[in-house]
Amino acid sequence: MTWIWAVLAASAMAGLVLGTAPARRRQQEVTPDEPGLQRGSSGRGIRAGLGGDEASAQREDVARETVARLAALLRAGAPPPAAFRSLAASLGRISAVPEDGEPGRPARIGTRGRVEGRAKADRARAEQEDTWRQLSALGANCLAAGEAVPSDPTPEPGLAAPPRSWAGVAWCCSMSATTGAPLAPLLEQLARDCGARADAIRAKIAGQASAKSTRRILAWLPLGGILLAQLLGADPLGVLLTTMPGRICALLGGGLWLAALLWSRRILNAGGS
Repeated sequence: MTWIWAVLAASAMAGLVLGTAPARRRQQEVTPDEPGLQRGSSGRGIRAGLGGDEASAQREDVARETVARLAALLRAGAPPPAAFRSLAASLGRISAVPEDGEPGRPARIGTRGRVEGRAKADRARAEQEDTWRQLSALGANCLAAGEAVPSDPTPEPGLAAPPRSWAGVAWCCSMSATTGAPLAPLLEQLARDCGARADAIRAKIAGQASAKSTRRILAWLPLGGILLAQLLGADPLGVLLTTMPGRICALLGGGLWLAALLWSRRILNAGGS
């Protein structure tokens, strides 16, 4: 009987490890080669504070807002070089945001982890806006000199790589210069595409959160059912531990339960990759 209890306890501990280890790894995961992130130590620390999908959605949000602002300047009648220069002047620098969040932001009531996460998100957003500021200044200089806007400029040492959406801005400028098409509508469509990508990423995050909650509930449902039946007087533990058919069912059920945890974790990891 002792070894039956040992097997069930080992299965429960394995379920706890399998249920919590992936989340801890995702929180500690760092991907320094993603565009729009600082390649220094501060960039890795900020990236570690944001989930991978949420960081991607935030990059698309910043791109949407920045491109839409540029299109609005062009709609107002500013020539392209002046519009890029005004956009660069309107975007903040990283130094304007302290390590504990946005300047002037009131203290948030909540857990320490939520406050730190908000501060890291503010800092990451400031880094992305600073990258767009540098790229906008580069675009203004190129357009003023009559040169094409580079789609993949080489970043200076210690600075962030250009985000993916910048290639779309360069393509819009090239298309406008080649065909004579108005630049503002092209940029507005690009901003809508960035917003659609951000919405798709957040829809994926919401779907994964629902699947994880369902997996967690189903993982504990067998144990909860056994305990509830024991409280109601059905004595399932006595059947599972004192009879041979019960022991066989306990071993088979524990094995299937562990296999279900492994299988569901693999499905969730495949969907998040």
